[in-house]
Amino acid sequence: MDEAQFLAQLESEEKDAAALLDAVRAKHEEGDPDTASDWSDLLLDTLAEQGAIRDAAETLRWQVCEFGRYGDRPEDRVEAVRRLFARHHRERKLVEAAGFESIPPAEAFRRLFKLWGFESGSLCYDRTWGLGRIERVDDLYRRVVVEFESQRDEREVPFEQAAERLEPVSEDHLYTLRERDPDELRRMIRKEPLAVLKRALAHFGPSTQDELGDALVPVIIEPGEWKSFIDRARAAAREDPLVDWPQRREEPIRVRREARSYDRSWFEEMAEERDAGTLLDGFEAAQARGIELDERMRAVAAERLGFVMDAARGNATRVARAALIAAGWNLEPERPGRREGAEELNDPDALTQALEGLPVKRVREFLDWVTAHGDSSATGLADLLNRCSTPVLNELVPYAVEHGAGEACAARIREELNRRTAAPGLLYWLLRNSDRLEEWNIASRGEFAFLLLDEIGSTAARPIREAFQDPEWLARILEEMPERRRSEFVRRISRSSAWSTLDRNAVLGKIVKARPELHQVILDEQQARRGEAEEVPVTSIRSYRAREEEYRDLVQRRIPENAREIEHARSYGDLRENAEYKAAKERQRLLAQRVRELESMLDRVKPTDFSGYGAEKAGTATVVELGYSGGRRDRYIILGCWDGDEERGIISSQTALAQALEGHGEGENVRVPGEEGEIICRLVSVKPLPADILEWVKGKEPDENG
Repeated sequence: MDEAQFLAQLESEEKDAAALLDAVRAKHEEGDPDTASDWSDLLLDTLAEQGAIRDAAETLRWQVCEFGRYGDRPEDRVEAVRRLFARHHRERKLVEAAGFESIPPAEAFRRLFKLWGFESGSLCYDRTWGLGRIERVDDLYRRVVVEFESQRDEREVPFEQAAERLEPVSEDHLYTLRERDPDELRRMIRKEPLAVLKRALAHFGPSTQDELGDALVPVIIEPGEWKSFIDRARAAAREDPLVDWPQRREEPIRVRREARSYDRSWFEEMAEERDAGTLLDGFEAAQARGIELDERMRAVAAERLGFVMDAARGNATRVARAALIAAGWNLEPERPGRREGAEELNDPDALTQALEGLPVKRVREFLDWVTAHGDSSATGLADLLNRCSTPVLNELVPYAVEHGAGEACAARIREELNRRTAAPGLLYWLLRNSDRLEEWNIASRGEFAFLLLDEIGSTAARPIREAFQDPEWLARILEEMPERRRSEFVRRISRSSAWSTLDRNAVLGKIVKARPELHQVILDEQQARRGEAEEVPVTSIRSYRAREEEYRDLVQRRIPENAREIEHARSYGDLRENAEYKAAKERQRLLAQRVRELESMLDRVKPTDFSGYGAEKAGTATVVELGYSGGRRDRYIILGCWDGDEERGIISSQTALAQALEGHGEGENVRVPGEEGEIICRLVSVKPLPADILEWVKGKEPDENG
């Protein structure tokens, strides 16, 4: 725009003040500050004379804040503002409240325009008081009257405080959406957490996670939903190149205008970066963008990944992440004399920590890396089954099966169930994948329900408790149980101290609804249990010592190691968004839970060498021989509740077979569980424990002496 056009537009009755100010800016940017200054004075004077005071104030803001007029003369700047508003009584009050005499001019102008925007009925936000609706703007007493949701009464906010603290809420603000379409807001919180977060950042500016929590909870998001919301938003942000989510919690989350460019200059920045979390996040983001590396970029990545691995100091999750990044770029991390992460990840504890710390969607990728680089084969993964959580098992078990380790998994699960040492995560996985019970010849669903019943007292048994509240599941397992086992199942539930009275009665009520004939069993059990002292369960000295050794190992080795892991993870900062810290804390929770379980077990169960036990009838501390039609014979050794050794034929007194034989004598026909339901067998003999088993019970192998 030339001078003639500018002047013509300035004299027009329908002038566009914003376009004229853009022309002033353009002259300044073209390197003609004198013309820009002259034009801005003409524009300011014309707008002021015509009473277009807000457009005039915008022009003055440009002169002061962008052009730099009055830069070293603050008194002249204040005088210019006063002169502009001299004939405007109401605006003078707003100018005084904006603080032109005491704060930087850019902030003073921002506060002035904010005050101008406050109108009756509009929404505003205060960091302390939350969301409010402006009832009125009181020019006489220089205050904004606001009804805040968090306050019982209206709050009178002086202009000065309103200019500093209150923020207007625009039409596209989350608060406006909450007012006009709460259902849509709830949908976005559930389905599009990152979109909600980006919308918040657009209004509040770059903010830390805590600042966002203060702004959104409870006005937009319920307190109980915040953690899930922010975790889902962070996970989605990893796939969004416009969102910068820092490792350190005290740093703000930002939304970029343009996606980060992962070019050579960025890799040079990474060459100087010493924060492992920042390096891993950055390299993962670059890899997700499909960045192709030149020779220098490959060198930087290899050196920095080696640095991360060396600095991990037992943090298996970071080693695993670095190993996967290196594999994705076909790099070998620079670690003189050491393999690319395989050494740190050969130990089952380290493998478990890595699997639990990685996103579930990367578990299979990591397992591919482990079987290719580590000393573990797919068969060796079976050793991790009783260590991992259910979400990890959902990936681990199918992977092992696909790679020919199905039988190894089945054998390990049978061993853990037989020893009564299966962890809650494994039990819940079997509950959700009950077809494996029959496919791998582990147990019937009905017998598996008895194992679940034993786990009800665990602090991690909530999902298992929920299964017992499912009437369809209860009806299905009761259908698969023989009549005698159904009665025993009901009696076990009635006797268990792990249930609250309310929960126990609810489960028994569902059982009676599915099998009305069991109501009498419940009544009989309640009558029999009145005044009856609870029988103390026993187990062999060997099995008791094994639990004691597990307890000592937890207390003396694994928990102190975990404490060191947590302390090391703390050093990375941003605790609530630190994957390694989360994994270590989850491991701490599981270890503490197992300690409580073992303490309860060791208090409840009594060790014994089974000396003095009779063998007149089948039961604990007896050797039984069973004969079947067709001539087959089986020999079993019934010991205590924790005992089991498939090779020696040792079974627990709590197994279905042992309980079916309990109290029967030689020559009797007994119904026992078979692969396809109950079958009848003959109890050929009942004998006392032989010397080699008595030695085994004490913790000695049969070939040991003394």
